[in-house]
Amino acid sequence: MSGAVIELVGSVAGEALKAFFRTALGMLVLAFALSGAAFAIAFDGVWWRGVLAVLLTLVDAGVIGGILSVKRGVLGALAGGLQRQHLGQRAAGMVFAPDGPLGKAAERVPLAEAERRLRSAVEAILGQRAQQTGVRAWFARSIQTRLVLGIEQVTLARFRDDAAEHGGGVDLAKVGTELGERADQLLLGKVRGAANKLTAMLVLAASGLAVVVALALRQLPA
Repeated sequence: MSGAVIELVGSVAGEALKAFFRTALGMLVLAFALSGAAFAIAFDGVWWRGVLAVLLTLVDAGVIGGILSVKRGVLGALAGGLQRQHLGQRAAGMVFAPDGPLGKAAERVPLAEAERRLRSAVEAILGQRAQQTGVRAWFARSIQTRLVLGIEQVTLARFRDDAAEHGGGVDLAKVGTELGERADQLLLGKVRGAANKLTAMLVLAASGLAVVVALALRQLPA
């Protein structure tokens, strides 16, 4: 089953690289803008303070930009796969496969048992890795992890809703069918929200740190 999921996400791993480079380019532009602002703040007639502010800002933006580029690459590729290739629907179908841990019950099972089976299915997928190496394979494994953990999250929520509605039991077949139809929609909202939140947080962090460093340098004696 793991190999099948890796095969699914492998087709969008190339998109992760494109999203990575787009984000890296955007952060490069931001880094130069921030370094100019940092120089203007720290300079105050002393050239070495301005130069040091530029260097520290570029390092700061480079580190934060690298983190953001990697994460946006994974999230961007996953969002594209959910929209165009229905990765969520297909992955949910694998989790609820008839021969898997969740596909054997013909009637309702206790919530705790349903959750245990779900964890078993998720661990079975995440516990195995593709044999390929390289950047593209790394992105594929990262996308797989995001995808499967997202499926687990929305499935747990649906299990608990179904159990609350029916006095503690979970209809695995019914939940599996519903998630198969709505998985892409549910996951896409989460992925986009995570990407936007992460971008805003790291861009603000890079900008704020550049200003703080520049102000601190400005206080140094000439």
